[in-house]
This record gives sequence, C-alpha cells and structure tokens, in this order.
Amino acid sequence: MSALMGVAASGLQAQQLRMDLIANNIANVNTPGFKASRAELRDNSYEVRTVSVGSSAANIEVIGEAVVGTGVSGTTRRLFGQGALQSTEVATDLAVVGEGFFQVRLTDGSTAYTRDGVFAADHEGALVNGDGYRLEPAIQLPAGAYDLSIDSLGTVTAKVGAQGTLTTLGTIELAQFQNPAGLAAEGHGLFTVTEVSGAARTGAPGQDGAGAIASGSREQSNVDLASELTDLITAQRAYSMMLKVVQSIDEMTAEAIAMVRA
Repeated sequence: MSALMGVAASGLQAQQLRMDLIANNIANVNTPGFKASRAELRDNSYEVRTVSVGSSAANIEVIGEAVVGTGVSGTTRRLFGQGALQSTEVATDLAVVGEGFFQVRLTDGSTAYTRDGVFAADHEGALVNGDGYRLEPAIQLPAGAYDLSIDSLGTVTAKVGAQGTLTTLGTIELAQFQNPAGLAAEGHGLFTVTEVSGAARTGAPGQDGAGAIASGSREQSNVDLASELTDLITAQRAYSMMLKVVQSIDEMTAEAIAMVRA
C-alpha cells in the first residue's frame, strides 16, 4: 500500500505544479514581455514485481513478473513565443519583433536579460527599465534633447541644442542564446544566464538572426487565456481523481487491517 500511496502522492504533486504555473500565467496576462510557463510531466522509473499468475495442472504455483510504474514527476519549461504588440506612441517603449533580449545592468554589476522593453530616462538622462536598471550598452540623453527616435536597427537619435542638430546617441544591442528556455527567471521580467542556456551572443537588431526593434510599442504577455483555462479545468479534474485514488487506498488499508484483526 505504501508504494501505491507514493504513486498517488506524485500525481497530486504533478497536478499541483500544473495549477501553480497556470495560476501564475493567468496572473501575468497583462504583464509586458511576460513569457508563460508550462509543466513538463514524465513517468517515473518502473519496478519489476514477482506475482503469482495461477497454478499448473500439477498444482505447482506459476510465478510471473509485472512491470509497475512508480508515478509521475514534473519540471517547468518557459515558452518564449512572440507576444502581440501594443502601440503606445512612446519612443522609449520598445519591443523585440523576433529573437533576442534587451540587456540591463543590475546593481551588482552583472547583466540580466528581458523582453520587457518599457524604458524611460532617469534623472541623469540614462535609459532605465521600470526597476531603475540601466539599458546596456548605455544610452544617455543629453539635457534638452527632443524628437527622440529609435529605428528598427536600434539606432537612437535625437535633436540636440538650440539648432536642433540631429545627433546619434548610440545603438541598442540585443542578446541571443542557444537555448533561451534554459535561462533562469529572476522575477520582474528578468532572466540570467545558466550553463543550460549557454552564453549570450550580442549584436545589432536585425542581424545574425536577431529580431528588429519596434519603437513606440510594448510586447504583451504571450499567455493564451483560452488555453490556460482549458488546462486549468483538466488539471483540476485530474487532481480530483487522484484524491479519489487516495481515498480508495485509505479504504482498502482499513479493510485489510480489519481482516487481520478478525
């Protein structure tokens, strides 16, 4: 019975994982640049059990083998599919159309990567994200700069000075990874490099497989609400069925104890 209870417990944990991920996806349906996660379930190892399959004509017990599963386990996978674009008409709202991540400098000097391209100028004129982390390579807006423009190749220009001289302020670079799904999620839309993701390859937008920059737009969450709600119903029903299995195990155990006592 203990082995059977372990199988049931693994099923409950797997469905709980699915529901946790679905709930988080739905909660972030309006979060710019958010990438949905899904549970990847796989069966656990199997064990061979010796069982009696009957008796022969000579009343000799016939022994056989049964291969029995030990339950299910789950991991998570981040889905980096493109989210829809929402027009904002704010030049510093940026979206990547295609592959690639914006780079931001954290307070400890390390680099994090994000698809959330909602930037603004801080008190020093540097472009920063919503948490105040500076875009890398740094883009500095001179005092009094106006008519800021960012083209699809990441070139940042603005008019500067009394004469309104058009000045190039820098170029935004994007980072790509061999396996984006291997990035570590740090919250606030940020990801960091792991051995599984591979090292970042940086370059100009629109080149070497990198996506283009869409200025004046935000990339919306790639959460598909219809799919999430369908998965939620499926996970809830599977969880309920596993609870019935646990209840049945408990009843069988009680009956077996009662028989022994009798």
